[in-house]
Amino acid sequence: MNLWQIVRPRCWCALALGAAGWSAAAGELPAGLEAALQARLEAAWQQAALPPALREGLQWQVQFSAPRGAALESCPDGWELPPVALQRLARVSMPVRCGAARGSVVAQLQVRAPVWALRADTPAGRPLQAQDLVQRLQPVAHANELLPASTWLGLPLRADGQAGQVLRARDVERPIAVRKGDKVEIRAQGDGVQVSVAGIATASAKLGDTITVRNARTGRPVKGTLIAPGVLQAGSQAPAGALQIRAEESDD
Repeated sequence: MNLWQIVRPRCWCALALGAAGWSAAAGELPAGLEAALQARLEAAWQQAALPPALREGLQWQVQFSAPRGAALESCPDGWELPPVALQRLARVSMPVRCGAARGSVVAQLQVRAPVWALRADTPAGRPLQAQDLVQRLQPVAHANELLPASTWLGLPLRADGQAGQVLRARDVERPIAVRKGDKVEIRAQGDGVQVSVAGIATASAKLGDTITVRNARTGRPVKGTLIAPGVLQAGSQAPAGALQIRAEESDD
């Protein structure tokens, strides 16, 4: 279990992954819905395609507001909460269903994570080295900031960078890291265990892109983030908590 620490009234909560126990403030949602929404987001983060170093330091806050339709009244049989897809880590509409009735709740997110930034002013065109990077815990607004250091090493900046600048996929010249039909190592993590299986790329992609590859043994599609040439960090494929993170910018 994880620790939810109340930081302000009306269901503002902070989550530190890896802690124990949880509690939440009462909000203006029907009884039980707030906890169900929190659990949905918690499961999504736990099963997201995040590198372990970023996962361990991730913190987030959420405020639920603007309930509509099925989210306005109690649901005797329990709500159905479909998987959440996050692109911008700020304002997310979460669908809610009660039988045939549909509705939604807005989740306003604030995310902090130990992301990679420039240690000092760095000129464009020079390949980044380990000494150019520093990891800092700070607010994150885009999913494509949540990438490991290996994503940036050896890649040149497209424009002059400033000290403290958080690196995003659009900031560097990204070569094609996998092509359609290439073999891919699919890495997945859950409950502290990491496994890897062989896969086949279904399209060409660059480092930092989120793509779908095919499991070489089962043929099933697996979605995740390309964190190194030929290496896909996969999110959970389980319907109960799948979090789909897609790169917002494309260099194509």
